[in-house]
Amino acid sequence: TDGTEPSATNGTKYTEPFPLRNAVIKVIAVKDEDKSAVITREYTLIPAMPVATPGADTVPYGTKVKLECATPNVEMYWRIGGGYTPLSKNDTRYTEEIEITETCQLKVIAYYGDATITTAFSYTVLLMAPEFSVPEGKVEAGTLVTLSSKSIAANTSRDKQINISYTTDGSTPDKNSTKYTEPIEITETVTIKAVTWSVGVRGVEMSEVETATYTVGDGPVVEKKDTLPMPKFNPVGGEVEKGTAVVLSCDTANAKIYYSIDADTVTVNSLEYTAAIVIDTAKTIRAIAVKEGFVDSKVAVAVYTIKSEGGNNDTTANESRELLGVSVYPNPNNGMFHIELPVAATVDVFASNGVLVKSLTATEGKTTLSLNHSGIYFVRVMAGNKSTVKRVIVR
Repeated sequence: TDGTEPSATNGTKYTEPFPLRNAVIKVIAVKDEDKSAVITREYTLIPAMPVATPGADTVPYGTKVKLECATPNVEMYWRIGGGYTPLSKNDTRYTEEIEITETCQLKVIAYYGDATITTAFSYTVLLMAPEFSVPEGKVEAGTLVTLSSKSIAANTSRDKQINISYTTDGSTPDKNSTKYTEPIEITETVTIKAVTWSVGVRGVEMSEVETATYTVGDGPVVEKKDTLPMPKFNPVGGEVEKGTAVVLSCDTANAKIYYSIDADTVTVNSLEYTAAIVIDTAKTIRAIAVKEGFVDSKVAVAVYTIKSEGGNNDTTANESRELLGVSVYPNPNNGMFHIELPVAATVDVFASNGVLVKSLTATEGKTTLSLNHSGIYFVRVMAGNKSTVKRVIVR
């Protein structure tokens, strides 16, 4: 490893594997008077792949992400977004946990001497529920209640329109309910339910519903109620075998669970959970827990994709036979691939852990997609009541 030519008398005799380091290694095989040609190999060590905690996932607003690297003494730099501009030491050096306040892709580069390795983590940030300027309870007639959301405050780039809608008739609000534009005047006893929502490439995104009841005059003082815990999924969302039965439960006894499949939201008017849900195609399940005397739980979400048959590297997962003529190429690929569609369709791309990383409406013909880090993905194509799922490998 010192640059000199090896021989039977000059060099280290190989007897066992040795630790690899940045070096030019020259090797020769010798037997009696015979010797081979000298083989030279140059090795440059790269740092281990940085790891994020939590990893790519759907996370609450304000989640703190911790970066770690198994290689000691590395320097890590990061950036949120930034298109295709390569990462460098001109980006932010990692010294403390990174706060995630918007749906984004966190890009990371690790330096070990002159060697580098890059990776990226996609985060979908749940919209923050509305906040009420006046605590619920007994108030004077004419009190003005202002609604706000941290998601709106954080949307400084105005990359999407974020709204608040509300109801006063007891119904669950959605994007079609009354849009909040000015403070709400309380003139009589009323229950206000509000939700933060937006429409983007992922379709309709909605926060949890926040509720406040105001009593005017001599009516009873509102008693605070406990909020039910969110329903649990078993197994949790992700890649599962076709035919897997998903069981829903709630830690509070006798709570009812309502759920929806591939819908924008879930309410008490959705399906009541009475038996396990069978996953035969890719599905997104939303669920809430409800019980008299409690505030309805927040919405729990789980996304399921179907494992490929036999666990092999076939490019196609178990497919619905209803939508034919969909093809994905090249596969495997380096992050850019094409989808041929027989009709206009909705295309959703899921990471192997079930997290939705990309969604779009595509026209008939060829659509090109790009993904910025390696892994196994599932592309779900839906047109009307027909769908199919393709497995894509990014190297």
